[in-house]
Amino acid sequence: MTSTPTERPSMPAWYPAFLEAVAAHLVLDREPLLTHWWIGRELLRWQEKPDWTNRCLIHLSTDLTARFPAHKGLSVRNLTYMRAFAEAWPHEAYARGPLAGLPWYHHLTLLQLLDNPTLRLWYARQSIDNNWTRAALTTNITNNLYRQAHLRRPPKRPSTD
Repeated sequence: MTSTPTERPSMPAWYPAFLEAVAAHLVLDREPLLTHWWIGRELLRWQEKPDWTNRCLIHLSTDLTARFPAHKGLSVRNLTYMRAFAEAWPHEAYARGPLAGLPWYHHLTLLQLLDNPTLRLWYARQSIDNNWTRAALTTNITNNLYRQAHLRRPPKRPSTD
């Protein structure tokens, strides 16, 4: 199911290879979160090209949507989130491990509201363990549940050994 992208003389010569590299992940379409992570990794890799522009992302969204009309979530905005997701979690193990049980929109909430990877991971685990809705996740982040949970712990006693 390969189709040639619409002729775009302003696009870099490498664009067709970029499109194919990203499309390959949609063809495989493993677990959704892992697919998002792999697409994000491709975006991070290809954006290092000296002639990368945001037009590449716009055209990628258009071409992927035309090639995979049944696949939702290929907007420029969502591709940008995939890139941010892969940047925030640089190892594939995050997308395969316990975070795989978290819905995509929970991940977007974590990316939008938290810069700290430790906090992001803590809230992700709490969300999975406690079956939080996205609204509950947002409320708990906003109310700084992490800080409250860590303030409630009794201080560690020094060892008497």
